[in-house]
Amino acid sequence: MKRRYSPRSARGGVSQSHYRLGSGSNLSGTDSIAPREGKFQKYKICLICALKVRAEMSKEEDEELERIKRRKIEEMMRNISDGAEEENQPMKPLGKPLDLTDATCNKFVEGNSLSVIDCWAPWCGPCRFVSPVIEELARDYVGKISFGKLNVDKNQRVATQYGIMSIPTLLVFKEGKLVDKIVGAMPRQMLEPKITKHL
Repeated sequence: MKRRYSPRSARGGVSQSHYRLGSGSNLSGTDSIAPREGKFQKYKICLICALKVRAEMSKEEDEELERIKRRKIEEMMRNISDGAEEENQPMKPLGKPLDLTDATCNKFVEGNSLSVIDCWAPWCGPCRFVSPVIEELARDYVGKISFGKLNVDKNQRVATQYGIMSIPTLLVFKEGKLVDKIVGAMPRQMLEPKITKHL
């Protein structure tokens, strides 16, 4: 009686079809898990690097903010010091107009019985026309009329306070009170009587 061939006996008790399935299953499992582990490891490394870079950037940003704060504080201290120096300057003109600021304007007005403030700006053509007239009047009326010049571009508080809408504008104060406002450029023979009538 012939013995029948069996794949199980030929493969040591394991069928060829079963062997292939098992082998394929193992390889498939190994191939699917290993790449995942490698990708996860790379992801962890990238995440750590990103956190380190972010920490370094945050440190640099904090240092830059600290430098900006120091610069602002130093600038504020300089402005306070400059304002104090301006306030301590004498407000009695000696034959020429005084350069005024928002911080010194009130002291100038209060310290002179009759004062004229020329409100101007560097870009203003008519202001340049009237400027020599103001200088002549300041020289000729020294001790009687005090003249000052106020750059409205740099000192907008006073300009807003007195409603200056166009320049040149001359603000005339007597005993600390605004008594006249002269708008526009004009020659000396027209401007002088408008000012001296307040003497």
